[in-house]
Amino acid sequence: MERQEEPCFETLAAELRELTRRRRQTPSELLLREGAMSDKPLVIDASIAVKWVVGEDGSDEALALLRTARLSAPDLLAAECANIL
Repeated sequence: MERQEEPCFETLAAELRELTRRRRQTPSELLLREGAMSDKPLVIDASIAVKWVVGEDGSDEALALLRTARLSAPDLLAAECANIL
């Protein structure tokens, strides 16, 4: 089985901006729907990961992503989260 190379962050971000622009939805709404249906990983950052453990605006959406989407994160995610907390 061939290993598929994951797209770079810039490519994923550009796709998200284009989808958001065409559909006039917020990025959170789009990520929830598209992330659940996509075989592409969604790249998250510390602002999303922290919402999994700290109840704040957007926590429900972040938890839904955790349950439904294929996620990817930078290697420094744990350090970034520690810095926020």
